[in-house]
Amino acid sequence: AYRLTQWLGWQTSALDDPLLLLQYTARLGAQYMLADLIATVATPFVTMMFIYFYGRYRVHPGALALTTADVPALWRSFAVVLPAKLLTNRLGLLLFNAQIRSLLAGKSSIYGKSRLLAELRKR
Repeated sequence: AYRLTQWLGWQTSALDDPLLLLQYTARLGAQYMLADLIATVATPFVTMMFIYFYGRYRVHPGALALTTADVPALWRSFAVVLPAKLLTNRLGLLLFNAQIRSLLAGKSSIYGKSRLLAELRKR
C-alpha cells in the first residue's frame, strides 16, 4: 500500500515511513509468535486435563474420542510441533532483522526506502 501511494503521488504522513511500518510489523509479529507459542504449549496440557478428568475427550460429537491410551501419542506430536514452531519463529525474526538492517543501510525494504532515515542522514 505504501508503494502504491508513492506511485500515485498521494500525500503520506510521517507515520507511513517504511522504518516505522517495519517496526510496527515486527512488533505485531512478535506478539503473534508469543501467542502462537503459548497456545502450542497450552493445548496438550488442556487436552490431557480433559482426558484425565472425563476419561475421554472429543473435539466435536463426530470426532474420535481421545482416551488415556492416546496421551503418549499426544506428547509425541507435541514434541514434533514445538521445535518446528520455535524454528519458524526464529526464521521470522531473522527475516525482520535482515529487513531492518537493509533499511538502516540505506537500501530498500519490503515497504520501500525510508525518507525519515534519509532526512536524518542529511542533518
